[in-house]
Amino acid sequence: MPPKRERVYVRQSVIRPVFLFFLVFLTSAILASWISIVTPERIMEFRLLALMGGIGPGVFLFFPLFFVSLYAINRLKELAFNRVDFRPPLTIIIPAHNEAHILRQTIGNIDKAVEVYGAPVTILILDNNSTDATPLIARIALSSCKFVSGRVVDVPTPGKAHALNRGLDLVGTEFFVRIDADTQVEATSLLRAMRHFKDADMGVVGGLPLAPGTGQFDHARLVETLLMHGFYQVALYPIRAVVGVAGMFAVYRTELPRRLGGFASGMNGEDTDMSLAIGESGYRVKIDPAVKFVSEVPATFRHLREQRMRWFRSVYHVTARNADYLERWWPSVRGKLMLPFMLINSARRAMMLPLVCFGLIEYATAFDSSSALVWQAILAVLIGMPAVMAIIACLLNRRIRALLYLPEYVLFRALRSYFTLESLLSISLYLPQDQPEDQMKKASENQ
Repeated sequence: MPPKRERVYVRQSVIRPVFLFFLVFLTSAILASWISIVTPERIMEFRLLALMGGIGPGVFLFFPLFFVSLYAINRLKELAFNRVDFRPPLTIIIPAHNEAHILRQTIGNIDKAVEVYGAPVTILILDNNSTDATPLIARIALSSCKFVSGRVVDVPTPGKAHALNRGLDLVGTEFFVRIDADTQVEATSLLRAMRHFKDADMGVVGGLPLAPGTGQFDHARLVETLLMHGFYQVALYPIRAVVGVAGMFAVYRTELPRRLGGFASGMNGEDTDMSLAIGESGYRVKIDPAVKFVSEVPATFRHLREQRMRWFRSVYHVTARNADYLERWWPSVRGKLMLPFMLINSARRAMMLPLVCFGLIEYATAFDSSSALVWQAILAVLIGMPAVMAIIACLLNRRIRALLYLPEYVLFRALRSYFTLESLLSISLYLPQDQPEDQMKKASENQ
C-alpha cells in the first residue's frame, strides 16, 4: 500500500451537498414506498422476475429514483453551459511507451479537435523508454499537423507518473490536458470540456470514454462506461461526490497538480488520486458525457486481466493514500460516503461469483419447493440492479442499440468479479520502503 498523502484538504462547507443528498434520498424513499403501497400486486410480479431476484421496492424502485433525480438536477444545470465559450491556450501531455502503432492517429485526431477549438494548443509527447519507433512516429505526425504544434520529450525514468510529472513541469499554460496515447478525441471534445473552466471553482473535467466497437469485449465495455461515466458520475456531481476522473482524457487547472506535488508514483490509480485531492482542496471535479473520446479496450483475455487487476487494486491504493479523508473529523461527501462505498462495492463485486457458486450448490442439494424465490435469487446476483441501472443509463444517453449488449455486459460483470477477487487476494500489504527491490521495480514499471 502507498504511504498516506500529506494533508492537503481544506475545510469546506458541506451544508448544500449534504442537504441535497438527504432531500433527494427522502423524496425517493417516500415515492418508492408510496408506489409499493398503491400497487402491491404489480410489485410482487416484479419480485418474481429473475431480474429482480425477489428484491423489494427498496432496491428496484428507490435506487433508480434516487440516481435519476440527481442526474436530472445536473443535466438541468448543464443547460447554462451550452452557451458558454471559453478557449484559453492549452498544453496537451501524452505519456507514451511503445505507442508507434497508434500515436499517429492520436495526434491526427487532436489536430482536428484543435481546429474546432480555435486557440493555441501545444502537444508534449513524453517518450518513456520506448523501444520501438514511437519518437520518430511522433515527430513525423507533429510535423504533419496544421493547427497544433508540439515536440517530443525524452523521459528516461520508467513509470507513467514520472512521464506525467515531467510534462507537468514543462506546461506553460493555465490549463493542460492529459491524454493517453491510445485515446482518440472527438472533434468537439476540447471545446466542450473547456467551457466548464469558466467557473473559477472547476478543478478537473473528464468525459465519456467510448469503445472502438471492434473487439470481443467492446460491447460490454460500452455499457459499462455508459453506466459509470454517463450516468453515475453525472448524478454524483450535484452532491460533490465525484471521486475519480479517468486519465484517458482529463483537463486540469495547472496550478492544482503542481500544488499537490504532482502525480503519485508506485501506485495504481494516480489519476483518481489526483482528482480526489483536487476535490478535497475545494475545487469541483466533473464528468461531462458530452465530452466524448474513444479509448482502446483490451482485445485478449490476458490483456483484460492485466488492466482490471490494476484498476481494481487502485481502489485500495487510493483509499490507503487518502486515509486522512476517512479519519478526519470534518465531514465531506467523498471522504465519509464515497471512499467507504468504493471499498464496500469492491468487496461486493469480489463476492459475486462465490455467492453464485454457493447458491447453485444450495439449490442442487437443499432445494425447498415451497419457496417461490429460489432460482430467481441466484440469477439476481448475476443480473440484479446493475442491469436495471444499465438500461436506464443506455436510454438516458440515447444509446438504444447498447441495450442489445446487455447479455454480454452481464457475462462481463461475472468476469470482472473474478478479476476483483483475484486482485483482492493478491494485493501486497507492504509499504513501499518494505518491499523487496524486484517488487518495487515491477510496481514502478506497471504505472
